[in-house]
Amino acid sequence: MQQAGPSVIKSISQRGLLTDWRRVSEGRRIPDFGSFTLSDLDHGRHQLLFWHVVGSGYDRVFRSLFQGDHVVEGLGETWLVLNKTSIGPFQQYAFATLSDCADRHVPVYSVISTEDSAGQRIDCERLLLPFGRDPETVDLVLAAIQLVSNHGSFDRRSVMARFVAKCEFTYTAAISEDAALPA
Repeated sequence: MQQAGPSVIKSISQRGLLTDWRRVSEGRRIPDFGSFTLSDLDHGRHQLLFWHVVGSGYDRVFRSLFQGDHVVEGLGETWLVLNKTSIGPFQQYAFATLSDCADRHVPVYSVISTEDSAGQRIDCERLLLPFGRDPETVDLVLAAIQLVSNHGSFDRRSVMARFVAKCEFTYTAAISEDAALPA
């Protein structure tokens, strides 16, 4: 997986999450979630998922602890658990990037693309942030999801079906710990 600085993250709220994550992780490899504060004004809770990390390697499972309103509207109840045997390329990619985040102890940013019924591109920008009570073990991953369409609108209730049916994994990078944050 390539490494990149935070400037690749397009969403202002996702950059804010990364800034806060870095602030609370000073002196630790990964922060404890208890030291992290989410503000509704700074971070859209409706676009967040919290994944509890259970196990490691092939036996690892990610269990959903919280799904924001927009996430529930788009995904429904189908994303309560992700594991190595999750069906479909989109789910397998989600599992693989969550695993990379947990194994590497670093934020992971990705962009997954699909098309609407008119052939216009829709991007799903996703930032994963690792947390752990023990600084050597990730037990929670915060996923911030931003859906973007530059050429039209979309219906969250049906757009995820398009990603599951046909998507392109446009960009994936581990966000470098030593890269400077934008001013």
